[in-house]
Amino acid sequence: PAVNISAWWLPAPEGKAPRPRIVAMHGLAANNNHCGVQATCFLLREMGFSCLAPSARDFGLSGQSSHPNILTWGYDYHLDLLGAWDYAVKDPDGVL
Repeated sequence: PAVNISAWWLPAPEGKAPRPRIVAMHGLAANNNHCGVQATCFLLREMGFSCLAPSARDFGLSGQSSHPNILTWGYDYHLDLLGAWDYAVKDPDGVL
């Protein structure tokens, strides 16, 4: 079943061109508020990149999988990352 993925959109500062987009993913048992993700995005933004930082399913404010109490060691997480990448590339809502 589909899972809603929560993410931070951290655009590059105005005037920094060309502003390519990067998806910055957290590690196991963390979320997009982790200091490593935030520090990475801060540095990337200073170099002119925009960052989309999602939280994988069952973490942060993202939705629950069909097995939220079972640690799967990444069984589903690649789907969340690929979904975030598709969103960053296609920008279906026109907000990026």
